[in-house]
Amino acid sequence: MEDELTLMDVLGVLARRWKLIVAVTLIPAIVVAGVLLFGIKPTYTSTAVVMVSDTKPTVTLQDPNQLGITLVTLPTASVVAYQNLARDPALSQEVIDKAGLAGKPWNMTVRRLSRAIKIGSVNNSGLIQIDVELTDPDKAAIAANALADGLVSRGESISKTSMPAAQQGLKDTYASSKTALKNIEQQLAALYSKRDSVTELTNVRYTILEQLNSYRAQVQTLATEIRAQQLSLATKQSALVSTHQYLTTTKSITDDQTLLDVAKATSGQSVMDLARLNMTSQQINPVWQSLTSDVTSLKTDIAYKTGLKALYEKTIPELESRVLDLNRRIDAENEAITSAQRSRDLLASEFDLAATNYVSSLKLEGNPLPPVRVVQQAIPADEKDAGGRAGKLAIAIAAGLLLGILLAFLIDYVQSARAAEAVGGRSKES
Repeated sequence: MEDELTLMDVLGVLARRWKLIVAVTLIPAIVVAGVLLFGIKPTYTSTAVVMVSDTKPTVTLQDPNQLGITLVTLPTASVVAYQNLARDPALSQEVIDKAGLAGKPWNMTVRRLSRAIKIGSVNNSGLIQIDVELTDPDKAAIAANALADGLVSRGESISKTSMPAAQQGLKDTYASSKTALKNIEQQLAALYSKRDSVTELTNVRYTILEQLNSYRAQVQTLATEIRAQQLSLATKQSALVSTHQYLTTTKSITDDQTLLDVAKATSGQSVMDLARLNMTSQQINPVWQSLTSDVTSLKTDIAYKTGLKALYEKTIPELESRVLDLNRRIDAENEAITSAQRSRDLLASEFDLAATNYVSSLKLEGNPLPPVRVVQQAIPADEKDAGGRAGKLAIAIAAGLLLGILLAFLIDYVQSARAAEAVGGRSKES
């Protein structure tokens, strides 16, 4: 019974570790709040509601034995048709233009807008709810109202058309969208077949870039070597100017026995008289000769490297031009494929919509579609309720609080176990 955890024990742990609990609770709360405030833009949802005007209710019995309980159902074909019409890419493009979402900073596309729009019926009634979720409440309201107004305009146009003519128009639209989709798929297949040429161009560009980078490095290396050799050349030329080309040697004739014998035989003078005669000789200065060789070698090397550097510098712009040309060709090929893919996606959406509308029209009788009218204009969403920030922050606080309590009990348990071990050790020693 002594090991049971009582309420007083729990309160004691919470009282001792309240600082840890508060710290662990605040840390995730602060992090989540910072992310919500600065990292994630809040979204605002504006709602517009339109009503199909001619949805006559039919009354059916839920249970034949209970005549008092009835179930009212509305025809859904018209509602479904209008929901599909609201997803028309052409109508979405009109909404983008009217709401001013085409330019910066929105750069809205039909595909992105379709993800921001939710179309649904209200409790299987003749009401169609249009929800638009954007990061700007005013733009969201404008887009929702523009879509509702566009749906009303489309409905008025269709409702004035007889059923056979409307069905034929929908059938023609279905056939033309099917043909357009087939053509763009063939075009895309032809572009995909050129992927090999794009790959080859990419490989050539890679090879040229490697060569270009090598040439640029060579130019830098040659420039450094030329500057160093020019400094060395200037030093050696300066030393060469102050160095004599020949070395002059003067010595007495008596130092050379051969010359002394010749002089005595030809002049008849005594050795004492000949001793006063000197002989002068010249020879090339080896220092001058070495400096001259070094200067000549440096000049030759500098001239060679200067010419090679000039050749590299002349070649580099040509390689850069080839790389730019290859970049343009590769970008053009990729852009053509990307554009065809976008067109294919748009045409696929138009084809799906045309098929759905045509099939829906076959289920309708009388007029092709009843008109619709706006019953609720969209207004800018309340910032306090946008984005779900309060709920996310509350979840973070609750998770941090739970984690803090768990850590408090864990630390308290570990410290209690260590204290018990220490007391047991001391008792054994005593």
